Amino acid sequence: MKYRRSIPILIVVFALTTGDMLAVDQVPQTEEGFSDNEHVGYITTESFDDEVWASDVPVLVDFTAEWCGPCRILDPVVESLMPEMSARAKVFKVDTDDSPEIAKNLNVSQLPTVIFFKDGQEIHRTSILQPREFFVHYLEGLIRGDSKWQITTKLLAEDWFRRHFLLKEGIEVIVETLKHYPGLLSDKFDNGQTPLSVLLNFPGALYGYNRMGLLDLVIKQDSVLGTNELVGLGRCEEFKKVVENDLESVNRPDPDGNTPLFTAVLQAPLLKDGGCLTEVVEAGAIRELPSHIRNSLGRSVSLEYDDELLNEILTRQWNSELDDKELAAGWRAFYRPMALLIDLKKSDLLASFSND
Repeated sequence: MKYRRSIPILIVVFALTTGDMLAVDQVPQTEEGFSDNEHVGYITTESFDDEVWASDVPVLVDFTAEWCGPCRILDPVVESLMPEMSARAKVFKVDTDDSPEIAKNLNVSQLPTVIFFKDGQEIHRTSILQPREFFVHYLEGLIRGDSKWQITTKLLAEDWFRRHFLLKEGIEVIVETLKHYPGLLSDKFDNGQTPLSVLLNFPGALYGYNRMGLLDLVIKQDSVLGTNELVGLGRCEEFKKVVENDLESVNRPDPDGNTPLFTAVLQAPLLKDGGCLTEVVEAGAIRELPSHIRNSLGRSVSLEYDDELLNEILTRQWNSELDDKELAAGWRAFYRPMALLIDLKKSDLLASFSND
């Protein structure tokens, strides 16, 4: 069986700098590393039935492999769960190279994948790199006897989780979740950001499995659109009318720090005739991008970008140059780091999230 990695290979032009805003989670260790009673053990085919299906407490199983880069990011997070869960829940790993039949029987095709079990049933699975708080919250919910949807809706009340959920989950999961959490696509986040704006600020989230269907679904529930949303949707004439009545809005950042120009640059190759990039520039946008935005968990992130590349993109005619390989490569240099922010490649961010 072939496995897909969760994180793409990235060309990094933006520099993800965390500075003092992150504190690395201190996982209990001995001088040699994890002590025996703290180390998460590997489960095999022979022991899976007794330890998982027949377990009288909730079980978390992390499907991993030595060659899997994202798995190494998740490893310290999973390891840190063991002391806290104690006898209330079990935490195991499955090496898919050593025990491929377990992964095959459970249809695990992507690494890492974490599956939660209780009372001999699979309750939930995720192949998204999540912060430690997610796993603790889910296990604690199962220990209390909460249902899958009770746990999920409690998590969705947290801004960091709902952002990540919108950007990473497939549309079927989101549509099903709407039945249990109606405000998923309409409730604003604590800083005033809308779900639509979050999606448009991360164009990669609209690729893949029917993501445009999700965008249509969100638009129907978002009646008031700001300049960033209008630019992201390619509704240029409406954008121009807003700016005519509010000249400062062409440079006004949204609550996450994204300016209309930033959104226009990211969306230009995705929209007909380059979207609203020309209109944004002609409306008086300052020809620079924000130095800070917020990532998919709502964390402030510093960005560095190539001024010459930005000026080249802004001065060339998108209408006639969309097939230009050099220009397309330049645009990808702006887009790909956004995937870095979505996929949380910084292990210290994953490990430390719940310690703020």
